[in-house]
Amino acid sequence: MATLIGLIIKAFSRDRCLKDFNKYPVALVLTDNESACGRCSLHSTGLELLYDKVTEKEGHPEASFLLYKSEYDRIFTARRYHSTLTEEMKKARQRILEKTYHPRFFRRLKRRIRNLFSSVKDAILEAFNMAFGQMKTRYGQDAALKSQDKYLRRIGTEAISSAATSYDALLERQIGSKVVVEVTTPDKSKIFFTGVFKEYTARFLEIMDVETKEDFSIDYSLSGEKSESGLRLSFTEGRLAVSNDNPFSVHIRELIQKIPPVPGEQEGAEPKEVSREMHIELEPGERAELELSPEATSLSIKAFSQRICDIIFPRATAIVRHRSEFKEGLGLKDFLPKF
Repeated sequence: MATLIGLIIKAFSRDRCLKDFNKYPVALVLTDNESACGRCSLHSTGLELLYDKVTEKEGHPEASFLLYKSEYDRIFTARRYHSTLTEEMKKARQRILEKTYHPRFFRRLKRRIRNLFSSVKDAILEAFNMAFGQMKTRYGQDAALKSQDKYLRRIGTEAISSAATSYDALLERQIGSKVVVEVTTPDKSKIFFTGVFKEYTARFLEIMDVETKEDFSIDYSLSGEKSESGLRLSFTEGRLAVSNDNPFSVHIRELIQKIPPVPGEQEGAEPKEVSREMHIELEPGERAELELSPEATSLSIKAFSQRICDIIFPRATAIVRHRSEFKEGLGLKDFLPKF
């Protein structure tokens, strides 16, 4: 029976924040700048991101990316972009968001019970140990029971710990409210994200409906066709065609043309860079044509995208710093028994 209980606990014990992203497309960014994107398959011992297709990397094929539970400290962010979700996924996510904003009775009751376990976890463990001690006193130090002592205590601890989590009264009040999360990057700088506070565990914070701005640049040598970051570039007769193949809009903010030095100038001179500020917004599937200088031999495009996503942050690097709306979250009265 103890073995069966242990197997059940291990099979179903998964982080509640990560469990919300299970079976959804997820973009994972690690603290060492390694990244992976794929459909999340979460297990009690870690997670796997399943790619859409097999890719060749460093001389070997890859169909997925595995991150073990012991490596969760490497996570910087896990993102679920709304633009990558199917209609069915969007509806399921919207139902979850609605429950977060307006939790029903049984959802609140379940959370109160879990918080009660968290608050008195030490007392429950002490009661378990006392009951186990009484059982030994009643039946004596049977050899078989004595050999299982350590194992049974561990099973009881796992059972109670799985029901209880790291309860935080201050964070509990923010659930369902818009908050500002302060994140410390690997280079020790601070960045801020605003969204709806969905959930927290001992290791993670989960924020929904976060609007993010992501900068990127593309270098192009004005030959052939190039696709990068969802933009397709092609050069014909002095004009650059830029097509947006992303499912979200992209803003082109700067075009930098590189012009080689004129013959007769100082030997070894660097190409001259001519920068032009731009304000071009490309919707999904749209195309724009840019006129270039005849002397340009290569260029760089600087752009950014604004996307809405749900993000999981590790609590080791992220904290809820502000509430950004006047809306009462769950207070102490929500966790006291009602008669």
